[in-house]
Amino acid sequence: MGKWEEVKFEEVVDNFDGKRIPIKASERKNSEGGKYPYYGASGIIDYVDDFIFEGEHLLISEDGANLLARVYPIAFKANGKFWVNNHAHIVKAKKEKTTNDYLEYYFSSINISDYVTGSAQPKLNQKKLNSIKIPLPPLSEQKNIVAKLDSLFTKIDQAMSLLEENIVHTQALIGSVLDKEFGSSKHKSKPIKELVLKTKTLNPKIEFSNNPFTYIDISSVNNKHFQIESPKTLLGNEAPSRARKVVEKGDIVFATTRPNLKNIAIVSEVYNKPIASTGFLSFKN
Repeated sequence: MGKWEEVKFEEVVDNFDGKRIPIKASERKNSEGGKYPYYGASGIIDYVDDFIFEGEHLLISEDGANLLARVYPIAFKANGKFWVNNHAHIVKAKKEKTTNDYLEYYFSSINISDYVTGSAQPKLNQKKLNSIKIPLPPLSEQKNIVAKLDSLFTKIDQAMSLLEENIVHTQALIGSVLDKEFGSSKHKSKPIKELVLKTKTLNPKIEFSNNPFTYIDISSVNNKHFQIESPKTLLGNEAPSRARKVVEKGDIVFATTRPNLKNIAIVSEVYNKPIASTGFLSFKN
């Protein structure tokens, strides 16, 4: 086992923050159908017609509630051709020092609250990011650590897959029982519009501006469990044009795009200013 050292983050990466360029949502609207991912603080928020980065890089959230909430990763890799706005730091590991994979795993394991400033709008500025201490074993040992973690997470994914298969079989059984009961002629049917209320709409860019809100798009729905599992935290001025429908706990969202996929869910949690995509029909019961 080689000797470990502790170094500052800025010593092991090249930083490309100066090359980031934000694109207004109104301008991105003109790029509907774009093929290049447009990244924000918490991942892909849109697609555009051009790119400014190419190859594997590591993105680290610069601002947003997720820096402290940690609902989803604050460090994630981007590869291929893509665009990054000014809400995510973009770096690349120095090959002689470390790897993007090692740094990604390390950031997923640490508490960065001491480096985050602001309460209404949490922020991890570049100076604070650069000062984070990184425990660094020899490069060969780093690669062994990454390989071991990759293997463990693969096994976890496989176990989750088996669990999901069991849930699907259970849901099929439940569905057959419900069909047997509700499919009988003794029950009367009514149009859904007589049973539910439509939700309201708003424009997050106007209502929230630089404040964070929760965006629920179709990818946020697990259509096996019929649950919302990975909503995004965005700033109002980052909102895609499709973010319009006001929802709250207890509401039902039903994706109208490819409805055969059954992207249906009940909003079961109290989110911060939850807004759903116009790709959903949303109802209050």
